[in-house]
Amino acid sequence: NNTNYNAMPVRNTKNNKMMMQQFTSTNYQPSNSDYKDDEEINVEKIIKENAKESVKGLNLSELITLKANIKNSSIRASSFVDQDFPVVVSLSTEKVKTGSKSSTDLVCVIDNSGSMRGQKLDLVKKTFSTILEYLDENDRLSVIIFNSYAQRLTNLMRMTSENKQKTLSVINSINAGGGTNISQGMGVAYDVLDHRKYVNSVSGIFLLSDGQDGGALSGPWRSRKLKDSCSIHSFGYGADHNPELMTKVADVGDGNFYFIDKLDTVDEAFVDCLGSLISTIANDIQVSLTPNQSGILKGIKIKKVYGDESMWKKNGESYNTKSTYLISGKQKDYVMEVVIPKCNKELNDQEKKMGILNFKVTLKNMEGKSFTIEKDLEI
Repeated sequence: NNTNYNAMPVRNTKNNKMMMQQFTSTNYQPSNSDYKDDEEINVEKIIKENAKESVKGLNLSELITLKANIKNSSIRASSFVDQDFPVVVSLSTEKVKTGSKSSTDLVCVIDNSGSMRGQKLDLVKKTFSTILEYLDENDRLSVIIFNSYAQRLTNLMRMTSENKQKTLSVINSINAGGGTNISQGMGVAYDVLDHRKYVNSVSGIFLLSDGQDGGALSGPWRSRKLKDSCSIHSFGYGADHNPELMTKVADVGDGNFYFIDKLDTVDEAFVDCLGSLISTIANDIQVSLTPNQSGILKGIKIKKVYGDESMWKKNGESYNTKSTYLISGKQKDYVMEVVIPKCNKELNDQEKKMGILNFKVTLKNMEGKSFTIEKDLEI
């Protein structure tokens, strides 16, 4: 996967020669730049503008619903064996009609390795016309390329008409060559976001690649925690892309994977993805699931939780997980197996209804106000 490919020939025109060599170099080593050159934004002004008709003062407690479903809402008490039951708990939000959108800091990480040469890279370039349509002057975009090494091509710039043209010019100047090192590209993306002087209300990383890099998930970026909330979305190009790896990359940032096989699918994928980013109503979501030991049944436990191995953290009897953003009108489901212990006691009518699991969510609205919502799963 790190096999070197011959770079595309460099155009000989004087004005483009240096740029082309820079954008295809396989010998480039990332600098120690602190990337504190992001274009200035008036964060307070943007928040006020976005909040005039939209998410200002949202009471998330009134918009969010917690549901917990067990396979059988009624179960037979057993005095002989413990019983296992699958449980699905859901966090959903009502669709909020807003008059404006959340402003976004977006970092696009583009694979320009040799395996992207030709149709794949051409499709990536065409993709950017779609991306830029959904960004306005309060949004900012930075472009990073990677092959064997990574390089930032543009700082976080406000997407004014002039800067959109500059971005397209840079994108169209990219050639393919070299090996593939996704970890390098993601590392630079993290640096750009961590070192920025100004922070928009929503942040996202888009990885555009064929995913032909077996070491992508072994790099230090995967365990690194960003200073501010950020989702990661991956876009797979080419019939030979690696969907499993690209999905796992997106899972690190609680995002989605999209397959881009032709220009017709670009609009659909990016409308969905960018629509999610700009429809954010909450961030920093913390979910906790805890067996209820206060009732008649002692020894209730969560036997197993489903999802990526890095998704859950066990703390005593509780399982905890995090989500970057909560999107208007969307639902998140969490699946687990719960053990109901055997019961040697004859239950009266009042005792036959009991809570077995506590579902607790803490989160912040876009103004930073914290909310806590709880629900007990009863049988």
